[in-house]
Amino acid sequence: GGSAVLTADTEGTTLSGTYTVLASENADTLTVDTIVLDGSAPVDLAGNVMTDNAVPEANLGSAGIEVDTIVDAPTAVLDDDTGLFEDDNVSSDPALSVGGTETGAVVEYSTDDATWVTDQSSLSLADGSNTLYVRQIDLAGNVSGSTSIQFVLDTTGPEPGEVSDDTVADTDGSITFTVGLSEPVLASTVSLDDFNLQGLVTDQLSGSLDGLTAVDTDADGLATRFEVTVTTAGEGILTLAMAAAAQFTDLAGNVDGSGSLVSGDAAVDTVHPQVTGIERVSLSDSGSSDSDGITNADSLVFEVSISQPIDGSTIDGTDFVVHAHDEHGAEVIITDAVLTVMDGPSGDATQLSGGEHGTVYVHVQSAAFAGLNGEVALDLAHDAGFADPAGNVVDGYAAVTEFTDYELDNSAEFDGAPLGVEVSTPDILTSRADAGDVTVALSGIDDDIVAVSVTVGDTNGSSVEATVRETEN
Repeated sequence: GGSAVLTADTEGTTLSGTYTVLASENADTLTVDTIVLDGSAPVDLAGNVMTDNAVPEANLGSAGIEVDTIVDAPTAVLDDDTGLFEDDNVSSDPALSVGGTETGAVVEYSTDDATWVTDQSSLSLADGSNTLYVRQIDLAGNVSGSTSIQFVLDTTGPEPGEVSDDTVADTDGSITFTVGLSEPVLASTVSLDDFNLQGLVTDQLSGSLDGLTAVDTDADGLATRFEVTVTTAGEGILTLAMAAAAQFTDLAGNVDGSGSLVSGDAAVDTVHPQVTGIERVSLSDSGSSDSDGITNADSLVFEVSISQPIDGSTIDGTDFVVHAHDEHGAEVIITDAVLTVMDGPSGDATQLSGGEHGTVYVHVQSAAFAGLNGEVALDLAHDAGFADPAGNVVDGYAAVTEFTDYELDNSAEFDGAPLGVEVSTPDILTSRADAGDVTVALSGIDDDIVAVSVTVGDTNGSSVEATVRETEN
């Protein structure tokens, strides 16, 4: 056992002693049985030897002395493991539950196993991986070894990170947005109800939320990126936004998502251009009227109107065809026609090679026009492939389309009844002063002839030229 040291007072009547307990001893009680000095009974000053060295029990008051030199390290676990999975040591609450402590012992906490505090809440812990140390000091003053616990602290709820923006216009009617979150969340807690569409305009742009897919789901069902599929129709800018009430659950059990509402835009253009008109222009109308379409020009220009601007680099003469019929209605095949798409009707216009155009001009040249009496029209080729800047290819004609064609007239011959001429003069012609009017009446004139030159002469060799024009009557 331990060792005792006894000391007598100056009178030699009182002995005081100390007992040093071994580190390995942990006796419940320590009692004094006998007194031995240097291996023998005490001797007084007269040399008398103490024959009875037993300590009377009454003198100890039946009291024992408790000896305690050993204290075990306590146990420690998270008081509330809020994580999605049991005992995963991921929590939004760092409070510990300490066990295995002796009655009356003081529990101390540390973040470095060196500096200790009795109040855990006074420790500064950051989100992320943490290690805490716990020990106890019992009533005897024994200090236990430390117990450590590692856990991940997460006190912040997940928030939307970003929504991808699509700078290229969608033309197929389907858009996929990618939504990122600040940390992994339980994929099953994310639904289409967490999103909404903005920018929808009646009769212009429509859209609906159709699908949701977790992109990077791990074995625990957590993901940070999601794809949201939207079906669209029309033209405009469609915005996918996070709903104000959106909430997501992270690994630590935090439920959040409303910290910052984010959104992303995508251009939508599923509307295909259509031709709304193919009409003749006045510059190609060489007749007496520049609006009746009757002409003998060998270069014809058609104005093509389109429902929306197209990309000028996608259109050329092959997107159109020429149809011709003679004066009797029989089809005439024009094999040498050259069609050029220009930015204006005049001869000095520029051939299209780019830019955006809502109206184009198709210049048609053919040597066959010089000998044709009949109608010439321009039509959209069945395989026309010009498109708008988004890539939507022309889709035929609009429901209401204006068409005007040309009537070629390269001959002034009378193809109807024989021409009849009747001249009426005064009965007596005496002098210029007495002369009256000479009336010339023509019959058998074709409908398309608007002027006839007439020369009236007498027997003396004199003549007068005049031009007879069509009147409304």
